[in-house]
Amino acid sequence: MGAKIIKIYPNSIAEAIGLDVGDELISINGDYIRDILDYKFMIQEYMIDLKVKKLDKIENYKIEKLPEQDLGIEFDGPIFDKIKKCHNSCIFCFIDQLPKGLRTSLYQKDDDYRLSFLYGNYITLTNLRKEDITKIIRYRLSPLYISVHSTVDNVRVKLMRNRKALSIIEKIAYLTENNISLNIQIVLIPDINDGWILEKTILDLYKFQKDIISVAIVPVGITRYRKNLYPIRSFKKDEITMLISKIEEMQKRFRSEIGRNFVYLADEFYLSFDQDLPSIEEYDTLAQIEDGVG
Repeated sequence: MGAKIIKIYPNSIAEAIGLDVGDELISINGDYIRDILDYKFMIQEYMIDLKVKKLDKIENYKIEKLPEQDLGIEFDGPIFDKIKKCHNSCIFCFIDQLPKGLRTSLYQKDDDYRLSFLYGNYITLTNLRKEDITKIIRYRLSPLYISVHSTVDNVRVKLMRNRKALSIIEKIAYLTENNISLNIQIVLIPDINDGWILEKTILDLYKFQKDIISVAIVPVGITRYRKNLYPIRSFKKDEITMLISKIEEMQKRFRSEIGRNFVYLADEFYLSFDQDLPSIEEYDTLAQIEDGVG
């Protein structure tokens, strides 16, 4: 395991000590680096000791520098060990509905908290180890993007087909108690996590409104390649009309209490049946605009 160097910046510390493209950074001050987050955190010292693999030998470099100084290195990616894969079998998984023959990366199911922090990928919190949680809190990896879908245990387990999906509220409580802010996603499926289950989920999450930035509700995506999978359907017009009305009612309450809508519907709910989109102000900070919300 090592971080492969693909670029050395001119006039940098890395250039001065003789690092080269193709070298692999193995550890800093005796600690292995598993991702760019480790690297950024570990170089914030006056004295650092690098272990580097150069071709077929290991070299050590002792460096004295200012904490804010970077070494002037670019790596071949943000994750130096393996990307944490998703171990859920969600009944609505979009990847399971893709046609064959696409590029390999499109079939990759990740559930990696590091990609959540760096790029806004959604994670389920079902595969976090104790050391992962410790790292999230130590590095203050905030905000994270969490796929909740339902706070009702048996419903969430059904959705993800994973017993580790239990107790999502306890996990959210622990993260928020440790000052980690969250953006929440709910993939909404008719007859499964809508209705009173959705309302309960929103109200459960609202208890953490101090640390939950936004709750985005997006409709389940269904493709024509969905075969031999759990039977689900799209929303009907009258169901969407009722959903919009209910969410607007809750938004009115939340805005009067905390000054923001807190929960937001994806644009697709409005556009699928030519409903007018809310004004841009209704989306507050547009925290999940890349999820099609706003």
